[in-house]
Amino acid sequence: MYGRCGVPVYLLLDMREQTATVFWRPSERGHNARLTTPFGEPLRIPEPFGCDLDTSGFKTSAEGDGEPDGAED
Repeated sequence: MYGRCGVPVYLLLDMREQTATVFWRPSERGHNARLTTPFGEPLRIPEPFGCDLDTSGFKTSAEGDGEPDGAED
């Protein structure tokens, strides 16, 4: 949907799977390119942003409490 509307870059964070996916190259059929990286590894965000996203802050603890690592009450 976002690609069909011309959104150049779309970022999806999957907290359950602990992955980050970036979609780019919008077209009438959606986005034509995507890259998925597990949390903890950098994710390259293409132009017009052209940067690396540090995904380590999105990781949740091994206990599965849903809180990011290092989160305090």
